[in-house]
Amino acid sequence: MSARARRAAVLALLAAVLLVNPVYVPHLVDAEESASGTTYDASAVDLANAGDRERLVYAVGQDDVVDVNDLAEANEHAVYGDEYRVPEAAAGVLERATENGTASTSDADASFTLRRVAANHEFAVVGDDSQRYYRIDAAASGNETSVTATEATREAVARYLVHHDAVLYASLPEHQRAAVDAVVEAGDTGYMPESGERLWELTDSVVVRDDTYYVVQPSGVADDFGPSPRGFARLALNAVGALAFLAALVLTVLAYRRPER
Repeated sequence: MSARARRAAVLALLAAVLLVNPVYVPHLVDAEESASGTTYDASAVDLANAGDRERLVYAVGQDDVVDVNDLAEANEHAVYGDEYRVPEAAAGVLERATENGTASTSDADASFTLRRVAANHEFAVVGDDSQRYYRIDAAASGNETSVTATEATREAVARYLVHHDAVLYASLPEHQRAAVDAVVEAGDTGYMPESGERLWELTDSVVVRDDTYYVVQPSGVADDFGPSPRGFARLALNAVGALAFLAALVLTVLAYRRPER
Protein backbone atom coordinates (compact mmCIF):
# COMPACT_ATOMS: atom_id res chain seq x y z
CA MET A 1 0.00 0.00 0.00
CA SER A 2 1.37 3.40 -0.98
CA ALA A 3 1.90 6.19 1.54
CA ARG A 4 -0.92 8.12 -0.10
CA ALA A 5 -3.29 5.17 0.28
CA ARG A 6 -2.29 4.74 3.93
CA ARG A 7 -3.02 8.40 4.62
CA ALA A 8 -6.40 8.00 2.90
CA ALA A 9 -7.21 5.00 5.09
CA VAL A 10 -6.31 6.91 8.25
CA LEU A 11 -8.44 9.88 7.18
CA ALA A 12 -11.36 7.59 6.32
CA LEU A 13 -11.15 5.98 9.76
CA LEU A 14 -11.01 9.41 11.40
CA ALA A 15 -14.02 10.56 9.38
CA ALA A 16 -15.99 7.49 10.42
CA VAL A 17 -15.25 8.13 14.09
CA LEU A 18 -16.23 11.79 13.83
CA LEU A 19 -19.42 11.24 11.83
CA VAL A 20 -20.88 8.72 14.26
CA ASN A 21 -20.78 11.39 17.00
CA PRO A 22 -24.53 11.05 17.80
CA VAL A 23 -23.56 7.79 19.51
CA TYR A 24 -21.07 9.27 21.96
CA VAL A 25 -21.64 13.05 22.16
CA PRO A 26 -24.72 12.73 24.43
CA HIS A 27 -22.52 10.88 26.93
CA LEU A 28 -19.73 13.46 26.76
CA VAL A 29 -21.72 16.71 26.76
CA ASP A 30 -24.49 17.18 29.31
CA ALA A 31 -27.69 18.44 27.66
CA GLU A 32 -28.71 20.12 30.90
CA GLU A 33 -25.91 22.61 30.44
CA SER A 34 -27.67 24.19 27.46
CA ALA A 35 -30.05 27.09 27.88
CA SER A 36 -33.68 26.74 26.85
CA GLY A 37 -33.80 30.05 24.95
CA THR A 38 -37.11 31.02 26.58
CA THR A 39 -37.32 33.44 29.48
CA TYR A 40 -39.92 32.99 32.22
CA ASP A 41 -41.36 35.11 34.97
CA ALA A 42 -43.31 34.20 38.09
CA SER A 43 -46.25 36.29 39.27
CA ALA A 44 -47.46 36.02 42.84
CA VAL A 45 -51.26 35.91 42.92
CA ASP A 46 -53.59 36.86 45.74
CA LEU A 47 -57.01 35.23 45.49
CA ALA A 48 -58.52 38.21 47.30
CA ASN A 49 -57.48 40.45 44.39
CA ALA A 50 -59.80 40.50 41.36
CA GLY A 51 -56.98 41.27 38.93
CA ASP A 52 -54.87 38.40 40.26
CA ARG A 53 -57.82 36.02 39.97
CA GLU A 54 -58.28 37.03 36.35
CA ARG A 55 -54.57 36.54 35.64
CA LEU A 56 -54.61 33.11 37.26
CA VAL A 57 -57.68 31.90 35.35
CA TYR A 58 -56.24 33.17 32.07
CA ALA A 59 -52.82 31.62 32.72
CA VAL A 60 -53.70 28.13 33.94
CA GLY A 61 -57.39 27.66 33.18
CA GLN A 62 -57.13 26.27 29.65
CA ASP A 63 -57.48 22.66 30.73
CA ASP A 64 -60.38 23.24 33.10
CA VAL A 65 -62.33 26.03 31.39
CA VAL A 66 -63.79 25.63 27.89
CA ASP A 67 -64.46 28.84 25.97
CA VAL A 68 -67.84 28.41 24.26
CA ASN A 69 -66.99 31.05 21.64
CA ASP A 70 -63.80 29.23 20.66
CA LEU A 71 -65.67 25.94 20.60
CA ALA A 72 -68.30 27.41 18.26
CA GLU A 73 -65.64 28.71 15.87
CA ALA A 74 -63.41 25.65 16.01
CA ASN A 75 -61.89 24.30 12.83
CA GLU A 76 -58.86 22.21 12.00
CA HIS A 77 -56.58 25.24 12.41
CA ALA A 78 -58.10 26.63 15.63
CA VAL A 79 -58.46 25.77 19.30
CA TYR A 80 -60.45 22.55 19.85
CA GLY A 81 -60.50 21.98 16.08
CA ASP A 82 -58.93 18.53 16.16
CA GLU A 83 -60.13 17.59 19.63
CA TYR A 84 -63.90 17.20 19.26
CA ARG A 85 -66.15 15.61 16.67
CA VAL A 86 -68.74 18.39 16.16
CA PRO A 87 -67.60 21.33 18.30
CA GLU A 88 -69.94 23.89 16.72
CA ALA A 89 -73.08 21.86 17.44
CA ALA A 90 -71.91 21.14 20.99
CA ALA A 91 -71.23 24.84 21.54
CA GLY A 92 -74.79 25.67 20.55
CA VAL A 93 -76.19 23.30 23.17
CA LEU A 94 -73.77 24.63 25.79
CA GLU A 95 -74.78 28.21 25.06
CA ARG A 96 -78.46 27.34 25.48
CA ALA A 97 -77.62 25.66 28.77
CA THR A 98 -75.85 28.79 30.04
CA GLU A 99 -78.94 30.84 29.15
CA ASN A 100 -81.58 28.47 30.53
CA GLY A 101 -79.74 26.37 33.08
CA THR A 102 -80.13 23.21 31.02
CA ALA A 103 -80.29 22.09 27.40
CA SER A 104 -80.61 18.77 25.59
CA THR A 105 -79.83 17.20 22.25
CA SER A 106 -80.60 13.87 20.62
CA ASP A 107 -77.96 14.22 17.92
CA ALA A 108 -75.48 11.38 18.38
CA ASP A 109 -72.37 13.33 17.38
CA ALA A 110 -73.30 16.39 19.44
CA SER A 111 -74.09 14.16 22.43
CA PHE A 112 -70.74 12.41 22.16
CA THR A 113 -68.92 15.74 21.90
CA LEU A 114 -70.80 17.25 24.85
CA ARG A 115 -69.96 14.32 27.09
CA ARG A 116 -66.28 14.65 26.16
CA VAL A 117 -66.33 18.41 26.75
CA ALA A 118 -67.90 17.95 30.19
CA ALA A 119 -65.42 15.20 31.04
CA ASN A 120 -62.44 17.36 30.03
CA HIS A 121 -63.57 20.69 31.47
CA GLU A 122 -65.10 21.64 34.79
CA PHE A 123 -66.29 25.07 33.65
CA ALA A 124 -67.48 26.89 30.54
CA VAL A 125 -67.02 30.59 29.87
CA VAL A 126 -69.18 32.71 27.56
CA GLY A 127 -68.97 36.32 26.46
CA ASP A 128 -66.10 38.49 25.28
CA ASP A 129 -66.00 41.78 27.19
CA SER A 130 -68.09 40.59 30.12
CA GLN A 131 -67.24 36.96 30.67
CA ARG A 132 -69.53 34.66 32.64
CA TYR A 133 -68.46 31.33 34.06
CA TYR A 134 -70.57 28.21 34.53
CA ARG A 135 -69.92 24.84 36.08
CA ILE A 136 -71.05 22.27 33.54
CA ASP A 137 -72.17 18.66 33.61
CA ALA A 138 -73.52 16.30 30.95
CA ALA A 139 -75.64 13.20 31.44
CA ALA A 140 -77.04 10.74 28.91
CA SER A 141 -80.51 9.23 29.14
CA GLY A 142 -81.54 6.98 26.30
CA ASN A 143 -80.82 8.75 23.02
CA GLU A 144 -80.68 12.19 24.63
CA THR A 145 -77.88 14.05 26.37
CA SER A 146 -78.68 16.85 28.79
CA VAL A 147 -76.26 19.56 29.84
CA THR A 148 -76.62 21.61 33.01
CA ALA A 149 -74.83 24.91 33.53
CA THR A 150 -74.66 26.53 36.96
CA GLU A 151 -73.29 30.07 37.12
CA ALA A 152 -70.00 30.42 39.02
CA THR A 153 -67.94 33.43 40.01
CA ARG A 154 -64.42 33.95 38.72
CA GLU A 155 -63.27 33.65 42.33
CA ALA A 156 -64.81 30.18 42.54
CA VAL A 157 -63.05 29.21 39.31
CA ALA A 158 -59.73 30.58 40.56
CA ARG A 159 -60.01 28.73 43.86
CA TYR A 160 -60.86 25.52 42.02
CA LEU A 161 -57.77 25.93 39.84
CA VAL A 162 -55.56 26.54 42.87
CA HIS A 163 -56.78 23.43 44.64
CA HIS A 164 -56.97 21.29 41.51
CA ASP A 165 -53.78 22.36 39.72
CA ALA A 166 -51.54 23.47 42.57
CA VAL A 167 -48.03 22.02 42.73
CA LEU A 168 -46.27 22.13 46.07
CA TYR A 169 -42.77 23.57 45.85
CA ALA A 170 -41.52 20.98 48.33
CA SER A 171 -42.69 18.15 46.06
CA LEU A 172 -40.61 19.30 43.09
CA PRO A 173 -37.23 17.73 42.28
CA GLU A 174 -34.22 19.74 43.36
CA HIS A 175 -33.40 21.13 39.90
CA GLN A 176 -36.95 22.45 39.48
CA ARG A 177 -36.96 23.98 42.97
CA ALA A 178 -33.76 25.80 42.04
CA ALA A 179 -35.38 27.02 38.82
CA VAL A 180 -38.46 28.26 40.69
CA ASP A 181 -36.23 30.08 43.18
CA ALA A 182 -34.33 31.70 40.32
CA VAL A 183 -37.41 32.82 38.38
CA VAL A 184 -39.05 34.24 41.52
CA GLU A 185 -35.88 36.15 42.45
CA ALA A 186 -35.44 37.42 38.88
CA GLY A 187 -38.61 39.48 39.14
CA ASP A 188 -39.54 41.50 36.06
CA THR A 189 -36.22 40.82 34.32
CA GLY A 190 -37.21 37.21 33.69
CA TYR A 191 -35.12 34.07 33.95
CA MET A 192 -33.78 31.77 31.25
CA PRO A 193 -33.57 28.27 32.71
CA GLU A 194 -31.20 25.55 31.70
CA SER A 195 -33.00 23.04 29.49
CA GLY A 196 -32.79 20.39 32.19
CA GLU A 197 -34.70 22.55 34.66
CA ARG A 198 -37.91 22.00 32.66
CA LEU A 199 -39.77 25.09 33.82
CA TRP A 200 -42.21 24.66 30.94
CA GLU A 201 -43.73 21.72 32.81
CA LEU A 202 -45.00 24.15 35.46
CA THR A 203 -46.68 26.67 33.15
CA ASP A 204 -50.10 25.00 33.46
CA SER A 205 -49.94 24.83 37.24
CA VAL A 206 -49.95 27.06 40.29
CA VAL A 207 -46.75 26.67 42.30
CA VAL A 208 -47.20 27.02 46.06
CA ARG A 209 -43.99 28.31 47.67
CA ASP A 210 -43.77 29.75 51.19
CA ASP A 211 -47.58 29.97 51.39
CA THR A 212 -47.62 32.12 48.24
CA TYR A 213 -49.23 31.15 44.93
CA TYR A 214 -47.07 31.70 41.85
CA VAL A 215 -48.03 31.50 38.19
CA VAL A 216 -45.00 30.69 36.02
CA GLN A 217 -45.29 31.85 32.41
CA PRO A 218 -43.04 32.33 29.36
CA SER A 219 -42.21 36.00 28.99
CA GLY A 220 -40.02 36.07 25.88
CA VAL A 221 -37.37 34.44 23.73
CA ALA A 222 -33.72 35.41 23.96
CA ASP A 223 -32.51 37.21 20.83
CA ASP A 224 -28.96 35.93 21.16
CA PHE A 225 -29.89 32.32 21.76
CA GLY A 226 -27.34 30.07 20.06
CA PRO A 227 -26.64 26.35 19.77
CA SER A 228 -26.32 24.31 22.93
CA PRO A 229 -22.95 22.82 23.90
CA ARG A 230 -24.15 19.45 22.65
CA GLY A 231 -25.37 20.94 19.37
CA PHE A 232 -22.16 22.89 18.87
CA ALA A 233 -20.03 19.81 19.53
CA ARG A 234 -21.97 17.75 17.00
CA LEU A 235 -21.80 20.55 14.42
CA ALA A 236 -18.03 20.86 14.79
CA LEU A 237 -17.45 17.10 14.65
CA ASN A 238 -19.66 16.73 11.59
CA ALA A 239 -17.76 19.50 9.80
CA VAL A 240 -14.33 18.04 10.57
CA GLY A 241 -15.56 14.54 9.75
CA ALA A 242 -16.91 15.65 6.39
CA LEU A 243 -13.60 17.35 5.54
CA ALA A 244 -11.66 14.24 6.57
CA PHE A 245 -13.90 12.08 4.40
CA LEU A 246 -13.44 14.34 1.38
CA ALA A 247 -9.67 14.38 1.91
CA ALA A 248 -9.62 10.58 2.15
CA LEU A 249 -11.66 10.33 -1.05
CA VAL A 250 -9.30 12.64 -2.93
CA LEU A 251 -6.21 10.78 -1.72
CA THR A 252 -7.76 7.43 -2.66
CA VAL A 253 -8.52 8.62 -6.18
CA LEU A 254 -5.03 10.05 -6.56
CA ALA A 255 -3.44 6.86 -5.21
CA TYR A 256 -5.05 4.76 -7.93
CA ARG A 257 -4.84 7.23 -10.80
CA ARG A 258 -1.39 8.71 -10.28
CA PRO A 259 1.12 6.53 -8.45
CA GLU A 260 3.59 8.35 -6.22
CA ARG A 261 7.13 8.83 -7.57
